[in-house]
Amino acid sequence: MRPPSIVALVAVSLGVVRPASAASSAVRWSISAEPGGCDGQKLARATELACDALGHACVVVNEGAESERRAMLRCATGAPWTLDVYDGAGVLQWTLAVESDDEGVHRAAILLARTELDVPPEAAAAKPDAAPPARASSGPLAIVVPSPDAAPRVDASPPSAPPATPAPWGIFAAARVTTSSGFGPTVGGEAGAAFVVWRELAIGFDLGGERGLSTPSGYGYDAVRVGANVGYGAPWGSSHFGALVEGGAMLGDVTAPAAASPASQQFLHAYGRASAILQWGGHQTLRPFASLSVLTDTAPVRVTSAGSDVATVPWLAASIDVGLAWRSP
Repeated sequence: MRPPSIVALVAVSLGVVRPASAASSAVRWSISAEPGGCDGQKLARATELACDALGHACVVVNEGAESERRAMLRCATGAPWTLDVYDGAGVLQWTLAVESDDEGVHRAAILLARTELDVPPEAAAAKPDAAPPARASSGPLAIVVPSPDAAPRVDASPPSAPPATPAPWGIFAAARVTTSSGFGPTVGGEAGAAFVVWRELAIGFDLGGERGLSTPSGYGYDAVRVGANVGYGAPWGSSHFGALVEGGAMLGDVTAPAAASPASQQFLHAYGRASAILQWGGHQTLRPFASLSVLTDTAPVRVTSAGSDVATVPWLAASIDVGLAWRSP
């Protein structure tokens, strides 16, 4: 900012011009700068212009000369500058936080000159029982009032924790065809749910049922499976492929022809399943999938009539599932 602009700024912003007769009572300022990067002469020249604009209410004297007030400019690299103001006895009166550019120096000069009219509105006299340092409510200049009893405030409250994100989960439904049941191919379906516990690792459970398509010698076959599983990848992760192992209980019912007795026979045993899974749209909420599985039962089921084998549910079979899975966002 050029010097003429400084004079205009002082006269307009303060709205006060003292007559030249006030020069006889002008307060003498000694202005210096901390060695290393500060230009005290620039502040001194700007203060002289500000004092002149106020009708010579103050004058700037050479450093070391007798003065009623003294100002020390302290510059820090990469941080706001500070201006310490002392009275004639060398007692610190107040401290300014000054913007580290020419505009900040000019504004500081205006405030120094205005000090002779009244107490700067942005400052307060330093007192032993002064309140903690305060900042100016507006404008680029902030006044910090030193206090020997002031202590830094420490906020002991812990930082607020981010809200917990619920673990992803999902549900699925699929149609199933199983081969080598002893009653021809079986058709059925399954449905279940799963929870992703780590990356693409998920644990889940499912409920399924199946029915034999053929009835050798009039005998029929139905079964229900309930199991728990652990899988990685599809259909709960974003990968195209996945694998799953499952174990559970199988409850079956073999029905006899109308003339046979007993009319039906139930069985309950454990089963296991291992699956390879392929999915499409792994980054979508809805994702179709298909799987190829190997099923194993702990004991085969044999149906006999008149001493001869009618059908056998083997301990090993294969199945194909086609379904749709939904995973939470």
